[in-house]
Amino acid sequence: MKYKNNRNTGKLLIFLVMVIVLTLACSLSGSGSVSSTKETLFNGVTYIREVRTSPRDMVIHIVKINLVSGGIRPHVTEPDNPKSDKPYNARTTSQYLRSSGVQLAINGSGFKPWFDLGVIYSPHKGDPVAPLGTTISGDFSYTFEESQKRPMLGFNGTRPADISWIAGSPDYLISGTRMLVENWTVMEDLDSSETSPRTAVGVSEDGHTLIIVVVDGRQLGYSQGATLEELAQILADHGAHKAMELDGGGSSTLVIEGEDGQPIVLNSPVHQGSNGKERPVATHIGFFIRN
Repeated sequence: MKYKNNRNTGKLLIFLVMVIVLTLACSLSGSGSVSSTKETLFNGVTYIREVRTSPRDMVIHIVKINLVSGGIRPHVTEPDNPKSDKPYNARTTSQYLRSSGVQLAINGSGFKPWFDLGVIYSPHKGDPVAPLGTTISGDFSYTFEESQKRPMLGFNGTRPADISWIAGSPDYLISGTRMLVENWTVMEDLDSSETSPRTAVGVSEDGHTLIIVVVDGRQLGYSQGATLEELAQILADHGAHKAMELDGGGSSTLVIEGEDGQPIVLNSPVHQGSNGKERPVATHIGFFIRN
């Protein structure tokens, strides 16, 4: 259902105009032009933007989704070539939002092949890619065989959402890179020096609330990114009982559907050194939201 049928349309329009104006101002004059805010995007979906200047410029986007709120359904990108060893055609998060019909989306797991040598890079939009770890989308299940053990976020298994090391039998599942939080506690030995754009997800103890964190980075004067330790602490501070990292860097993207049905990017992704440019990726996590 489009925003024009939402009783919160006026409030949302004001918020979207504010996002566009602040994003433009940010590109011209840095993070000082962006302020912290808290808004209701949809019934059961809260958006928080935190702007920090210490220990460095950092713009953090947090989305809290009440998965037991009526009309919210999770989704993971469906394959383009389900019988191939590269079952997905790379697409941006905005392309995924348009093609799938979801109202909110973020980038998903890491993938191969990927490389960036400046003018020579992969993937381009439409290139075949394979997601790392395990991916489940409805009847489709795919595992990229590798030695690294990866945590997984599953939906509609024994709980509305859960993060674990065992797939179980969820309707939708996507693998992360590493665990960040366990029992509300930041994992030990997380890197505390390298900053980067980040995407991560956490769940409440009962599995009813999903916490999404996207941190902008690699943009001097606006946001330089977060360390893994900082990323984990942000999730713990916002109530994550468990949390895991998803693909980050140029992949980190948060998108919602505008009133006209077109995607609006809430964060400031950076791909190929271009601020605001989205990277084509393999998988995404989306949400159908009926208000």
